[in-house]
Amino acid sequence: MTFYTFTAFQIIKLMVASLTASISFRDAVTIQPVDAPTILSNRFVLANELREGGMGSIQKAYDVASQEHVAIKRMLLQGDAERQKTSFQREADALGKLEHPNIVSLVRVDQDTDGR
Repeated sequence: MTFYTFTAFQIIKLMVASLTASISFRDAVTIQPVDAPTILSNRFVLANELREGGMGSIQKAYDVASQEHVAIKRMLLQGDAERQKTSFQREADALGKLEHPNIVSLVRVDQDTDGR
């Protein structure tokens, strides 16, 4: 499956072209295929926004099940793997116990094929 992205300028140019019929579709826009989105656990569609910290990375995603935007935190694979997993799990357990409107809520803890 191929996805296409258009800028607002390209869309306006296409609309003008279709009204005047003086230029073809190919002249109006440049079609650039983009990669299919990455999907985790058949549920989370990852966006291109990625931020990294000392322990892991945070990526914006869309949760198909709840139909909401979420943040996916993934552990960086460096150093002592067991210590990192323990620390990461401890953080997830603590977050799962918190409930406040100004604190993100834990949706799910999982491990991908890379062990993150």
